[in-house]
Amino acid sequence: YSSLSKIKILLGLLYQYAMQNDIVNKNYAKFLVLPKKVAGVKDCFNELELKKIENAAFGTNDVEKIPFADCIYFMCYTGLRITEFLTLNKFSVHKKDGVYALYGGIKTDAGKNKVVPVHHKIKPILDKWMAKDGQTVFCRPDGTPYPVKYFREKCFYPALEKIGVRELTPHATRRTFATLMSAANVREEDFISMMGHTEYSVDIE
Repeated sequence: YSSLSKIKILLGLLYQYAMQNDIVNKNYAKFLVLPKKVAGVKDCFNELELKKIENAAFGTNDVEKIPFADCIYFMCYTGLRITEFLTLNKFSVHKKDGVYALYGGIKTDAGKNKVVPVHHKIKPILDKWMAKDGQTVFCRPDGTPYPVKYFREKCFYPALEKIGVRELTPHATRRTFATLMSAANVREEDFISMMGHTEYSVDIE
């Protein structure tokens, strides 16, 4: 729908130009009828899938550890966009009285100033990756950052397949985080702050 809408707008501008220059005398683009816009399905990992990801991340309940399952689990508990996740560095991580928090983000002013507390469930994951002392927290074996496309295609999706859950996009982890916070009755202002938004919405973009 989005592409068709843009094409219609472009055709309208072309016809307007043509009319101004006496090439045509009618704007036929006005008569184009677009198909009904279908609302996008915004999904997240359900409770059972999240448990499978957790088991694969830590190797619990007779489940073998699966590479990068811990990254997916970490993303589900922080709501970080994939770019935010892959650019985390030691300066993004603040520790006080044994409690970690992640500072900063991308996209909006609210996002760049957000603070996300690190849940106790994912603290061991952060500790493990921080110990690698790479250029970024979640780094390649040589300490260099993962490119987004490479991580998505070679790490994220293969891990989901091995875990045995649906192949949702990395952004589904962000919606999973929003769902977890909503279920926990997190205060609206805290929700907005951690998501890096300027207004409240459970239906994350």
